[in-house]
Amino acid sequence: MDAINRSAVIVTPSQTSLDWLHRADPTSADLSLADLRQEPTIYLLPEHDTEAEACEHVRICCSEIIEEQLDGWYRVPSS
Repeated sequence: MDAINRSAVIVTPSQTSLDWLHRADPTSADLSLADLRQEPTIYLLPEHDTEAEACEHVRICCSEIIEEQLDGWYRVPSS
């Protein structure tokens, strides 16, 4: 079996994320930070030669990742 050496980013919500969700969606009032953190999202990164290259890739994709996370919690773009 071949070994694959890859990096991954694990995204876990912060208190700020939960506060936003509570403001955007009143039906989320019973959700806690622990609830949101039960199943973090893991993004597998493409191969990079250095850690700096991998970090740069994440920096470039950061806005897209944040939008995807927010869309997963609440799908009203105006909020």
